[in-house]
Amino acid sequence: MVLNTRRSISKFLFISLSLGFLGATAHAQNASRGPEVRIAPPNIPANAKDVVLKGEQVCLRRLPDESGRILLDCAIGLRGDDDQFYGLRAADPSRRTEFPEVNARVRVTGKLIPQSGKEYVEAGQIVYTSIESIADEPKSVTGTLVCVLPTARGVPPVDKCRNAVKTDRGLYWGLDAGSLAAIATAIVPGDRISLEGEFIRQVSEDWHPWMFPSESGSLEGVLKVRTLSKVTSR
Repeated sequence: MVLNTRRSISKFLFISLSLGFLGATAHAQNASRGPEVRIAPPNIPANAKDVVLKGEQVCLRRLPDESGRILLDCAIGLRGDDDQFYGLRAADPSRRTEFPEVNARVRVTGKLIPQSGKEYVEAGQIVYTSIESIADEPKSVTGTLVCVLPTARGVPPVDKCRNAVKTDRGLYWGLDAGSLAAIATAIVPGDRISLEGEFIRQVSEDWHPWMFPSESGSLEGVLKVRTLSKVTSR
């Protein structure tokens, strides 16, 4: 099954969550058939680094095949506050971690194995010993204020761009208009800004053209801005 870049993010998330449900069901069925086979722990190289990373649990983005198609699946990973993506593997495979919902804030502790992903966009694998919820912590983002138009092919035309912040590694975060207007700081596109915000879980449909997960330049999410300040250029 493949994901065409013209399909909406809502269908992507629905199918991804469905795959997770089916995976849990399959595990329950397999468990009823008899004792589970012991899974060997991952091989950790000697040069792996101890890490404690904050970020959000997400479905890692698939790299397209030679035809430009993207396989539809959901490999659980971490979008770190360093704006990089990481695969996640349990140090003890017999201990299952209950992952929170997509975009939930978490702290991951483990060993980092740097590597370039062949199937997913990832900077490495984290063999984790713990994943803790930090749901009350806001998301901190620093970057350049931009006004973006949808990049996905086939989406309906829009009459104006939306405010977003583009990070130094090229990730885009939409900014909720109401909370941004309530901030006294005067900003214009091109300004370098630093902000704290919280995820808007139920993004309104008028944001959907900006949120195709397989498209470069699509939004990671929409933030309700708590604090914002202008910062000096790099």
